[in-house]
Amino acid sequence: MLLPMLGVYQEYVRNHHYSLQVLAEYKMKEEFNRTLKRCEDKSQCEGRSIESFLTCPMYQIPRYLVTLHEILAHTPHEHVDRTNLEYAKRKLETLSQVIHDEVSETENIRKNLAIERMISDGCDILLDANQVFVRQGTLVQVTMSKASYPCPRIGQLGPLPCEKKERLRQVFLFTNHLLIATRTNSGRLKLAKLWITELKMHCY
Repeated sequence: MLLPMLGVYQEYVRNHHYSLQVLAEYKMKEEFNRTLKRCEDKSQCEGRSIESFLTCPMYQIPRYLVTLHEILAHTPHEHVDRTNLEYAKRKLETLSQVIHDEVSETENIRKNLAIERMISDGCDILLDANQVFVRQGTLVQVTMSKASYPCPRIGQLGPLPCEKKERLRQVFLFTNHLLIATRTNSGRLKLAKLWITELKMHCY
Protein backbone atom coordinates (compact mmCIF):
# COMPACT_ATOMS: atom_id res chain seq x y z
CA MET A 1 0.00 0.00 0.00
CA LEU A 2 1.05 3.59 -0.57
CA LEU A 3 -0.35 4.88 2.72
CA PRO A 4 3.03 6.29 3.86
CA MET A 5 2.87 8.58 0.81
CA LEU A 6 -0.30 10.17 2.18
CA GLY A 7 1.96 12.44 4.21
CA VAL A 8 2.67 14.31 0.97
CA TYR A 9 -1.05 14.95 0.50
CA GLN A 10 -1.45 16.01 4.12
CA GLU A 11 1.35 18.55 3.76
CA TYR A 12 -0.16 19.84 0.52
CA VAL A 13 -3.58 20.21 2.13
CA ARG A 14 -2.14 22.10 5.09
CA ASN A 15 -0.40 24.55 2.75
CA HIS A 16 -3.27 24.94 0.27
CA HIS A 17 -4.80 28.00 1.94
CA TYR A 18 -1.39 29.67 2.15
CA SER A 19 -0.63 28.93 -1.52
CA LEU A 20 -3.82 30.71 -2.63
CA GLN A 21 -2.99 33.69 -0.43
CA VAL A 22 0.48 33.92 -1.97
CA LEU A 23 -1.04 33.69 -5.45
CA ALA A 24 -3.43 36.54 -4.66
CA GLU A 25 -0.54 38.69 -3.43
CA TYR A 26 1.61 38.01 -6.49
CA LYS A 27 -1.28 38.75 -8.86
CA MET A 28 -0.95 42.37 -7.77
CA LYS A 29 2.37 42.45 -9.66
CA GLU A 30 2.10 43.25 -13.35
CA GLU A 31 5.21 41.27 -14.34
CA PHE A 32 3.87 38.15 -12.61
CA ASN A 33 0.52 38.49 -14.39
CA ARG A 34 2.22 38.74 -17.78
CA THR A 35 4.28 35.63 -17.09
CA LEU A 36 1.26 33.77 -15.74
CA LYS A 37 -0.85 34.63 -18.79
CA ARG A 38 1.92 33.52 -21.14
CA CYS A 39 2.13 30.16 -19.36
CA GLU A 40 -1.63 29.63 -19.16
CA ASP A 41 -2.02 30.40 -22.87
CA LYS A 42 0.16 27.41 -23.77
CA SER A 43 -1.65 24.48 -25.33
CA GLN A 44 -0.34 22.12 -22.64
CA CYS A 45 -2.53 23.89 -20.07
CA GLU A 46 -5.67 23.10 -22.10
CA GLY A 47 -7.25 26.39 -21.08
CA ARG A 48 -6.98 25.69 -17.36
CA SER A 49 -5.98 28.33 -14.82
CA ILE A 50 -3.30 28.08 -12.16
CA GLU A 51 -6.06 27.99 -9.53
CA SER A 52 -7.48 24.81 -11.04
CA PHE A 53 -4.04 23.19 -11.05
CA LEU A 54 -3.53 24.11 -7.39
CA THR A 55 -6.90 22.65 -6.44
CA CYS A 56 -6.72 19.51 -8.61
CA PRO A 57 -4.67 17.38 -6.14
CA MET A 58 -7.29 18.08 -3.47
CA TYR A 59 -9.79 15.94 -5.37
CA GLN A 60 -7.56 12.90 -5.86
CA ILE A 61 -8.10 11.39 -2.41
CA PRO A 62 -11.92 11.34 -2.73
CA ARG A 63 -11.48 9.53 -6.06
CA TYR A 64 -9.18 6.98 -4.45
CA LEU A 65 -11.75 6.52 -1.69
CA VAL A 66 -14.51 5.77 -4.20
CA THR A 67 -12.28 3.22 -5.93
CA LEU A 68 -11.42 1.62 -2.60
CA HIS A 69 -15.11 1.31 -1.70
CA GLU A 70 -15.72 -0.50 -4.98
CA ILE A 71 -12.82 -2.87 -4.35
CA LEU A 72 -14.11 -3.65 -0.85
CA ALA A 73 -17.58 -4.31 -2.23
CA HIS A 74 -16.10 -7.13 -4.32
CA THR A 75 -13.66 -8.44 -1.71
CA PRO A 76 -14.85 -11.39 0.43
CA HIS A 77 -14.67 -10.85 4.20
CA GLU A 78 -12.33 -13.81 4.58
CA HIS A 79 -9.93 -12.50 1.92
CA VAL A 80 -6.33 -12.05 3.09
CA ASP A 81 -6.26 -8.40 1.93
CA ARG A 82 -9.57 -7.41 3.52
CA THR A 83 -8.01 -6.08 6.74
CA ASN A 84 -5.47 -3.95 4.90
CA LEU A 85 -8.12 -2.54 2.58
CA GLU A 86 -10.36 -1.55 5.49
CA TYR A 87 -7.41 0.09 7.24
CA ALA A 88 -6.60 2.05 4.08
CA LYS A 89 -10.24 3.10 3.79
CA ARG A 90 -10.26 4.51 7.33
CA LYS A 91 -7.07 6.45 6.66
CA LEU A 92 -8.42 7.88 3.42
CA GLU A 93 -11.73 8.82 5.05
CA THR A 94 -9.88 10.79 7.72
CA LEU A 95 -7.78 12.61 5.14
CA SER A 96 -10.82 13.17 2.93
CA GLN A 97 -12.58 14.99 5.79
CA VAL A 98 -9.54 17.21 6.31
CA ILE A 99 -9.51 18.02 2.60
CA HIS A 100 -13.23 18.80 2.66
CA ASP A 101 -12.72 21.26 5.52
CA GLU A 102 -9.77 22.89 3.77
CA VAL A 103 -11.65 23.26 0.47
CA SER A 104 -14.53 24.90 2.36
CA GLU A 105 -12.14 27.35 4.03
CA THR A 106 -10.50 28.33 0.75
CA GLU A 107 -13.76 28.60 -1.19
CA ASN A 108 -13.91 32.37 -0.64
CA ILE A 109 -10.39 32.99 -1.98
CA ARG A 110 -11.02 30.82 -5.03
CA LYS A 111 -14.34 32.60 -5.66
CA ASN A 112 -12.68 36.01 -5.48
CA LEU A 113 -9.89 34.94 -7.84
CA ALA A 114 -12.45 33.57 -10.30
CA ILE A 115 -14.37 36.87 -10.32
CA GLU A 116 -11.12 38.81 -10.67
CA ARG A 117 -10.31 36.79 -13.79
CA MET A 118 -13.68 37.73 -15.31
CA ILE A 119 -12.86 41.45 -15.09
CA SER A 120 -11.01 42.68 -18.17
CA ASP A 121 -8.61 44.99 -16.33
CA GLY A 122 -8.49 42.96 -13.13
CA CYS A 123 -9.43 44.26 -9.70
CA ASP A 124 -6.93 44.56 -6.84
CA ILE A 125 -9.77 44.74 -4.32
CA LEU A 126 -10.51 41.06 -4.92
CA LEU A 127 -6.90 40.07 -4.22
CA ASP A 128 -7.37 40.94 -0.56
CA ALA A 129 -7.71 37.61 1.27
CA ASN A 130 -9.90 39.29 3.90
CA GLN A 131 -12.47 40.38 1.31
CA VAL A 132 -15.39 37.99 1.78
CA PHE A 133 -17.79 37.35 -1.10
CA VAL A 134 -21.46 37.70 -0.12
CA ARG A 135 -23.53 37.40 -3.29
CA GLN A 136 -23.83 38.43 -6.92
CA GLY A 137 -26.69 39.29 -9.23
CA THR A 138 -28.00 41.48 -12.02
CA LEU A 139 -29.47 44.95 -11.65
CA VAL A 140 -31.03 47.37 -14.10
CA GLN A 141 -29.61 50.88 -13.94
CA VAL A 142 -32.22 53.47 -14.90
CA THR A 143 -31.12 56.95 -16.00
CA MET A 144 -33.43 59.81 -16.86
CA SER A 145 -32.58 62.53 -19.37
CA LYS A 146 -34.59 65.30 -20.97
CA ALA A 147 -35.89 64.43 -24.40
CA SER A 148 -34.38 66.37 -27.27
CA TYR A 149 -36.34 67.56 -30.30
CA PRO A 150 -35.04 68.66 -33.71
CA CYS A 151 -36.86 71.99 -33.35
CA PRO A 152 -38.66 73.75 -30.51
CA ARG A 153 -42.39 73.29 -30.20
CA ILE A 154 -44.35 76.53 -30.14
CA GLY A 155 -46.73 76.85 -27.29
CA GLN A 156 -45.41 73.86 -25.39
CA LEU A 157 -46.16 74.25 -21.72
CA GLY A 158 -44.43 72.68 -18.75
CA PRO A 159 -41.10 70.89 -18.57
CA LEU A 160 -39.80 68.76 -21.40
CA PRO A 161 -40.62 65.06 -21.08
CA CYS A 162 -37.85 62.74 -19.94
CA GLU A 163 -36.34 59.78 -21.72
CA LYS A 164 -35.68 56.69 -19.64
CA LYS A 165 -32.63 54.56 -20.41
CA GLU A 166 -32.07 51.15 -18.89
CA ARG A 167 -28.71 49.41 -18.67
CA LEU A 168 -28.00 45.93 -17.37
CA ARG A 169 -25.32 45.79 -14.67
CA GLN A 170 -23.54 42.86 -13.03
CA VAL A 171 -23.26 43.42 -9.28
CA PHE A 172 -20.92 41.72 -6.80
CA LEU A 173 -21.36 42.31 -3.08
CA PHE A 174 -18.46 41.79 -0.68
CA THR A 175 -18.05 42.55 3.01
CA ASN A 176 -16.40 45.91 2.35
CA HIS A 177 -17.16 46.73 -1.28
CA LEU A 178 -19.88 46.68 -3.90
CA LEU A 179 -18.61 46.18 -7.45
CA ILE A 180 -20.79 47.09 -10.42
CA ALA A 181 -19.73 46.13 -13.93
CA THR A 182 -20.98 45.85 -17.48
CA ARG A 183 -20.52 42.81 -19.69
CA THR A 184 -18.51 43.42 -22.85
CA ASN A 185 -19.02 41.82 -26.26
CA SER A 186 -16.26 39.33 -25.44
CA GLY A 187 -18.22 38.13 -22.43
CA ARG A 188 -15.81 39.59 -19.89
CA LEU A 189 -16.70 42.24 -17.34
CA LYS A 190 -15.64 45.88 -17.28
CA LEU A 191 -15.86 47.72 -14.00
CA ALA A 192 -17.82 50.94 -13.88
CA LYS A 193 -15.18 52.81 -11.90
CA LEU A 194 -17.61 55.31 -10.51
CA TRP A 195 -19.54 52.41 -9.08
CA ILE A 196 -16.78 50.81 -7.02
CA THR A 197 -18.25 51.57 -3.64
CA GLU A 198 -16.65 51.05 -0.27
CA LEU A 199 -19.10 49.97 2.37
CA LYS A 200 -18.39 51.45 5.79
CA MET A 201 -19.93 50.26 9.01
CA HIS A 202 -21.06 52.99 11.39
CA CYS A 203 -21.49 52.29 15.08
CA TYR A 204 -23.84 54.38 17.15
